Amino acid sequence: RALLALDVGDLDGAERDFAARIELYEAIGSPVFAETTRAYTGILARMRGELATAEALLRKGLDQSRSLQNRRDEAFFLGELALVAAHQGDLRRAMRLQEDALAIWRAIGNEPGIAAASCQLAATQLALGTEGIVVNGLVQTALELALRHRLAPVALAACLSLAPLLADRGELEAA
Repeated sequence: RALLALDVGDLDGAERDFAARIELYEAIGSPVFAETTRAYTGILARMRGELATAEALLRKGLDQSRSLQNRRDEAFFLGELALVAAHQGDLRRAMRLQEDALAIWRAIGNEPGIAAASCQLAATQLALGTEGIVVNGLVQTALELALRHRLAPVALAACLSLAPLLADRGELEAA
């Protein structure tokens, strides 16, 4: 529920749910789940603009996911760290983290993850001035997979990324 609360901007609700989950996991003796949940609070910190806290929490989650060989969480935390880097203005580091996340999503065959990471990477590359054809390929992949898996926010972000590329090519009606 905490992640859904974050999706709708209910930061206080997400914080309450994260705290309740951490308390529960500690009470039942599941320190790994408690630490993973604590790492997920890094998303909340990022959304509140607490970037140093977010980075520290997400880095712990990344380290834990690697030690447990949990590739899904590893890709997830890489993507979240990329968002922190982008908010800090370090687009090159954001791009490297996004590329690493995308490689993992592809390796494990997680199409929703591929869609989100492709969209995120396309937006960063667009901001860095990468050639339109490269960005266009990422956006097309993101859009196709987002539509297949009914991921409306990813599809919308892909369309918004694609519009300036189409306009630059003179395809104003398609944009």
